[in-house]
Amino acid sequence: MTAFRVTDMTCGGCAGRIKRSIVAMDDKAYIEFELKEQTVLISGTASDAEFAEAIQDAGYTPELIEPTSALAGNAGPDTARCKCRAAHPGVSCSGGDDPPS
Repeated sequence: MTAFRVTDMTCGGCAGRIKRSIVAMDDKAYIEFELKEQTVLISGTASDAEFAEAIQDAGYTPELIEPTSALAGNAGPDTARCKCRAAHPGVSCSGGDDPPS
Protein backbone atom coordinates (compact mmCIF):
# COMPACT_ATOMS: atom_id res chain seq x y z
CA MET A 1 0.00 0.00 0.00
CA THR A 2 1.22 3.48 -0.90
CA ALA A 3 0.21 6.54 1.12
CA PHE A 4 0.33 10.22 0.24
CA ARG A 5 -0.48 13.36 2.19
CA VAL A 6 -2.26 15.76 -0.16
CA THR A 7 -2.78 19.00 1.77
CA ASP A 8 -4.54 20.71 -1.13
CA MET A 9 -7.22 17.96 -1.22
CA THR A 10 -10.06 19.54 0.73
CA CYS A 11 -13.31 17.88 -0.38
CA GLY A 12 -14.97 14.96 -2.11
CA GLY A 13 -14.64 16.75 -5.44
CA CYS A 14 -10.87 16.84 -5.01
CA ALA A 15 -10.90 13.14 -4.15
CA GLY A 16 -12.97 12.43 -7.27
CA ARG A 17 -10.48 14.22 -9.52
CA ILE A 18 -7.58 12.32 -7.94
CA LYS A 19 -9.47 9.03 -8.27
CA ARG A 20 -10.19 9.58 -11.97
CA SER A 21 -6.52 10.35 -12.64
CA ILE A 22 -5.33 7.23 -10.80
CA VAL A 23 -7.95 5.02 -12.48
CA ALA A 24 -6.86 6.30 -15.90
CA MET A 25 -3.38 4.96 -15.13
CA ASP A 26 -4.26 1.82 -13.09
CA ASP A 27 -7.88 0.70 -13.51
CA LYS A 28 -7.51 -2.04 -10.87
CA ALA A 29 -6.28 0.29 -8.11
CA TYR A 30 -7.92 0.32 -4.67
CA ILE A 31 -8.09 3.89 -3.39
CA GLU A 32 -9.00 5.09 0.08
CA PHE A 33 -9.38 8.79 0.88
CA GLU A 34 -9.05 10.25 4.37
CA LEU A 35 -10.38 13.76 3.82
CA LYS A 36 -9.96 14.86 7.43
CA GLU A 37 -6.33 13.69 7.46
CA GLN A 38 -5.80 14.76 3.83
CA THR A 39 -4.35 11.39 2.88
CA VAL A 40 -4.76 9.01 -0.03
CA LEU A 41 -3.99 5.30 0.36
CA ILE A 42 -3.51 3.36 -2.86
CA SER A 43 -2.94 -0.29 -3.65
CA GLY A 44 -2.35 -1.26 -7.25
CA THR A 45 0.11 -2.31 -9.90
CA ALA A 46 1.72 1.10 -10.50
CA SER A 47 4.83 2.38 -8.74
CA ASP A 48 4.84 5.06 -6.03
CA ALA A 49 6.24 7.52 -8.59
CA GLU A 50 3.46 6.70 -11.06
CA PHE A 51 0.78 7.20 -8.39
CA ALA A 52 2.41 10.53 -7.42
CA GLU A 53 2.41 11.61 -11.06
CA ALA A 54 -1.29 10.74 -11.39
CA ILE A 55 -2.09 12.89 -8.34
CA GLN A 56 -0.02 15.74 -9.81
CA ASP A 57 -1.78 15.33 -13.16
CA ALA A 58 -5.07 15.88 -11.30
CA GLY A 59 -3.68 19.22 -10.06
CA TYR A 60 -2.62 18.29 -6.52
CA THR A 61 0.63 18.08 -4.58
CA PRO A 62 1.36 14.60 -3.17
CA GLU A 63 3.85 13.92 -0.38
CA LEU A 64 4.80 10.26 0.04
CA ILE A 65 4.28 9.15 3.67
CA GLU A 66 4.38 5.89 5.60
CA PRO A 67 1.06 4.01 5.33
CA THR A 68 1.04 3.53 9.11
CA SER A 69 0.97 7.34 9.56
CA ALA A 70 -2.00 7.61 7.24
CA LEU A 71 -3.89 4.80 8.97
CA ALA A 72 -3.45 6.42 12.40
CA GLY A 73 -6.28 8.82 11.56
CA ASN A 74 -8.80 5.97 11.24
CA ALA A 75 -9.30 5.53 14.98
CA GLY A 76 -12.30 7.81 15.52
CA PRO A 77 -15.81 7.36 14.19
CA ASP A 78 -15.88 10.99 13.02
CA THR A 79 -13.09 10.49 10.49
CA ALA A 80 -14.37 11.55 7.07
CA ARG A 81 -13.53 8.53 4.99
CA CYS A 82 -14.38 7.39 1.51
CA LYS A 83 -13.36 4.05 0.03
CA CYS A 84 -13.59 3.94 -3.74
CA ARG A 85 -13.01 0.71 -5.57
CA ALA A 86 -11.61 1.95 -8.84
CA ALA A 87 -12.34 -1.33 -10.63
CA HIS A 88 -16.07 -0.54 -10.52
CA PRO A 89 -16.95 2.15 -13.08
CA GLY A 90 -19.49 4.66 -11.89
CA VAL A 91 -18.53 4.51 -8.20
CA SER A 92 -19.48 7.81 -6.63
CA CYS A 93 -17.44 9.48 -3.93
CA SER A 94 -19.42 11.49 -1.41
CA GLY A 95 -16.52 11.96 0.99
CA GLY A 96 -18.26 10.07 3.79
CA ASP A 97 -18.54 6.49 4.99
CA ASP A 98 -21.27 5.73 2.49
CA PRO A 99 -20.78 2.51 0.54
CA PRO A 100 -20.03 2.98 -3.16
CA SER A 101 -23.13 3.55 -5.25
